[in-house]
Amino acid sequence: MNGFLGPLEVVETFMISGRGLVVVLDGATDLPVGRAIRATVTTPDGHRIAVSAFREWLLRREPTHHERECFLLAALAKQDVPAGSTVTFEGA
Repeated sequence: MNGFLGPLEVVETFMISGRGLVVVLDGATDLPVGRAIRATVTTPDGHRIAVSAFREWLLRREPTHHERECFLLAALAKQDVPAGSTVTFEGA
């Protein structure tokens, strides 16, 4: 992996108690699961935040079975990633 992937639009955010912020992105990647990935969150006003992201899978069973890729950004809170933000991954 060398280069960048993104920006990918954030379509949903939610907190997991004891773990941190999860962002659901528009699109899929082939990034590795279970290890830190360098990423940059860019907010709609142009503010950039460097973070470590961990790829996860989100499984929803209502109304139908649907699996989506998401990323844990443990150092951030919901207010840090407002609607319209994007995420770019380094080393992709």
